[in-house]
Amino acid sequence: MGLRGRASWPGRLSDWGVMSTQATKIQSATATPNIAGVSSSFDPSKGVALSIPFYLQGRFFGELKTLWVYMTKTGGDPTAATMRLCKEPDGDLALVTDTESIISFGLTSTTAGTSVWRFDIDVVIEQEMLYFYLKTDTGTITINKVVLTYR
Repeated sequence: MGLRGRASWPGRLSDWGVMSTQATKIQSATATPNIAGVSSSFDPSKGVALSIPFYLQGRFFGELKTLWVYMTKTGGDPTAATMRLCKEPDGDLALVTDTESIISFGLTSTTAGTSVWRFDIDVVIEQEMLYFYLKTDTGTITINKVVLTYR
């Protein structure tokens, strides 16, 4: 009996040793890198490593949900940030391609900013680290904290 034009999941998650709470519970990977001098071009030396745990057979089967970046404006007037999420530290193999978000600066502190991206993409990742890169439209920022949610 063939697939008949559609792919199928190779069994239930429990068949692969994944408990249902692992597949449905929202989890997060957090980094607090304090990377200064992020400007209008991607810089591989300013990447942020995010650790994603494996659930079965040396792979992560899951869904990337949302990414938050907390930053401080250090020069100029950036209004948007472009992110890239990669499978390796050189920034060459993108898992999420270049995607822009506005930077919302604080109401009482005009230097504290946040950008948010929502993904909802299914992934199979064969390494425990993902690498996040950021650039601004203009000016410079310091990346204070990065949070990636997944399940």
